Amino acid sequence: MKSFIIIIFVVSAVLIAHLPSALADAKADRTNALYKDAAKHFVKGEYKQAVTIYDNILKSYPDNASVLKMKGVAESNLGRHQKSLVTFYKAYQKSPKDATILLGLGVGFGNFGEYHEAKRYFDLASNLYPNNTVAKNYKEFADKVIKKYPYKPTAKPKTAGDAMDVKTFEAYVSRISSNVAKEKRYIEYPNPSFDVIKKFLRDYEKWNFEQQAKAGSSGFPNPQVTTSNGTYVVNYKMFVNEQPPGLPLDHKGTLSQSIAFWESQKFTSNRGNAVVDFTDTRTKSDANVWVTWTVRKLGEGVLGHAHVGKGIVEVALGDYNCDGSFQLYDVESVEKIMRHELGHAIGLGHSKDAGSIMYPTMKPEYAYCLLN
Repeated sequence: MKSFIIIIFVVSAVLIAHLPSALADAKADRTNALYKDAAKHFVKGEYKQAVTIYDNILKSYPDNASVLKMKGVAESNLGRHQKSLVTFYKAYQKSPKDATILLGLGVGFGNFGEYHEAKRYFDLASNLYPNNTVAKNYKEFADKVIKKYPYKPTAKPKTAGDAMDVKTFEAYVSRISSNVAKEKRYIEYPNPSFDVIKKFLRDYEKWNFEQQAKAGSSGFPNPQVTTSNGTYVVNYKMFVNEQPPGLPLDHKGTLSQSIAFWESQKFTSNRGNAVVDFTDTRTKSDANVWVTWTVRKLGEGVLGHAHVGKGIVEVALGDYNCDGSFQLYDVESVEKIMRHELGHAIGLGHSKDAGSIMYPTMKPEYAYCLLN
């Protein structure tokens, strides 16, 4: 028996600013239709097509911060970091407190290894939005990487910072790009999502349990049941799959905390009170439960998968639903998915209570996606 947890994902369009004359309504309608068309390409990862449409819109609305922002993200996802930085800076001049724009500028400078300049924008975003997880993650990245990699920053123009006009900023970014090429500077990219998926896909079968998941749970031994002080103890042996080295977030912690949660729960049955207990095993054949974090697509909108009572537990680390490219979930979301799926592994079904960890739907948050 399989159980799934589903994400509800909604794409919303940003309307173009109202035109001053009622006679321009037809033009506004056409522009909104173009924006929605660009969004369709964007969420599929078809960034080149989206950029072409954004450019057409910008011919009529060159100062529209929303369109500039979306174009900047698309260019960043295409690896056009120089163009993306300039686009984000144009948007920044129109909307200097927009979190996505600030983070886009920080990511852009980070992609060139200009970490101090990246940190300036990450700090701005973090100070303005202290509860923004993405801003927090990028700020921590900048603080960490500055300590790890000393480098000589590219000199800024005399009219530095927010006083730069677009042409001056464009020339500044061009010098940065040239310097990076000459120095052959080592760059640790701010968003590690793409590198994580590469690590997983490099040796697909090693990191995933797809074949065993299809086979079902019948081949797994039943957990052993003992008693302690009149309470039944259901003893689960757990095999935890090896993971690629250097994952950027504490995913192992999501398992340990989920285990602690379920081991603290008291259950009732027709035979009396019961608790669960987990022990590690490195022998798959002895394990009642196999746990892995995965990047494989488990199904449309599916965040995790588990056999009920014993068998496989798979927890997705990210998806393509934020901006059309693979993006990692934040640690809190991964832990919620892990806790939910581990609940199925010990025999629990779904709950109708929206406040329960066993409720069948949730909307994950992302760790690094600019459009979070």
